[in-house]
Amino acid sequence: MLFFTFCLSVQSNDDIKEDEIEIEADELVYNKDEKLLSANGNVYIKQDDLRLVTDQVIYDKENNYLYAM
Repeated sequence: MLFFTFCLSVQSNDDIKEDEIEIEADELVYNKDEKLLSANGNVYIKQDDLRLVTDQVIYDKENNYLYAM
């Protein structure tokens, strides 16, 4: 099991809030050129009181999007 933590910036009005997101998965792969993090197998995501369990997630760091599949 691999573990990865990153901060996601959320902008609301004039306030910017940093929210930490934790990702656990069987496999984590980061593509530096495309700024994409792929999490595969038994993916568990935690942010504050929210939880997501899925088979695959792709995090697009440049556009700040998280895709669950």
